[in-house]
Amino acid sequence: MTCRLRYESNEELLAAFIADVRDGRAPLTVTFTNITQGDAAGAQWEFGDGTIGQGLLSVAHTYAKPGVYTIALHVTDRFGNVDTDEAADLITVNPP
Repeated sequence: MTCRLRYESNEELLAAFIADVRDGRAPLTVTFTNITQGDAAGAQWEFGDGTIGQGLLSVAHTYAKPGVYTIALHVTDRFGNVDTDEAADLITVNPP
């Protein structure tokens, strides 16, 4: 009897996201959509205002205070590999 091992290749993990709006008046709710390439199994979002969120496909976040926010998406595949997409000065929230 021959035992065959099945090898599953891991597609390269490339973290990426888009936001439905980039600026507006406070309070501003933004929906971020994960467009990562590869076999992402988990995602953690940093919204730039000290809060963190979870959501593999998309998340919504409300910015209460005016400012310019940098967002980061950290994705992990089933093998533990991690990739990060960080967009500098992505969201601008203006006074109400």
